[in-house]
Amino acid sequence: MVETLLHVSDSMAFASSDAEDDSIDLGGIPIVVQRVIDRDVDAVVNTGNLFRSLSPGEEPAEGVRRTVEQLDDADIPFVLLKGTRETTGESDVIDAAVRRSAVTKTGIVVYGKV
Repeated sequence: MVETLLHVSDSMAFASSDAEDDSIDLGGIPIVVQRVIDRDVDAVVNTGNLFRSLSPGEEPAEGVRRTVEQLDDADIPFVLLKGTRETTGESDVIDAAVRRSAVTKTGIVVYGKV
């Protein structure tokens, strides 16, 4: 049996900066999660920049956490390698998003294009 690994990066989840718009855009994360489950992928590696902003806020972080949790329910690991936004931004928000979910955050730091 061949193991399948999906590599993604730059998902760029964010909350609107418009005070009148309370929408949250989870970037490509929902599509990735659904396709991974539908196609029976064995694991996902995200090489950083899960969020568009250095300080994504609690709502986008919670939305990403809830979405990625679907992978945990399907026993599919999601590994987050730290990109520039994960290493220079509001790491406590990102840590909270990944601490309570299926995400494994590694100590590997990814800079630039991989």
